[in-house]
Amino acid sequence: MKPKRVVVAPYSRLLKNGAPNPKNWPIWSDLLRAMRKQKTMYHFIQIGSPHEMSIGADEFCTDLSWPGLVELLQTADLFLSVDSFLPHAVNALREDIGKDIPGVVIWTITPPELFGYPQFSNVQVKDPTVAEFPLAPMEQIAEHTKEVRAPSVELVLSAIKKLKL
Repeated sequence: MKPKRVVVAPYSRLLKNGAPNPKNWPIWSDLLRAMRKQKTMYHFIQIGSPHEMSIGADEFCTDLSWPGLVELLQTADLFLSVDSFLPHAVNALREDIGKDIPGVVIWTITPPELFGYPQFSNVQVKDPTVAEFPLAPMEQIAEHTKEVRAPSVELVLSAIKKLKL
């Protein structure tokens, strides 16, 4: 059986002050390990910037051009991402890609009701402190959020299983 190709965008850009973005999800390696234990075979392709840490994907593509991203997405069976450029790109490039790609978007600090897309599986643990600052600059949100309530690996795996790849 041919492995499912999964494009993963694990990080959102650094904040203007150089700090890591609170939209990042800290347990990608755990998710990939758990997915590799399942019956379905996966081939993970991490995309991002050269300064980002590897999450243990099979490939790591950095600084893709738009045509390169479209080409990569045309071969994808699934995408996984935090609230970053990838869900917006997949939504905007649907016609160029030539297919709808199922996706799971992990939301840690921003509300999917404002920034997400209903065709993707949006996974979030609600945090009442974040609701106070939905449109504030990310640095301000990070300042007021002591602990990011990140979804568990099990919650993300459940969302992936519901996609019936």
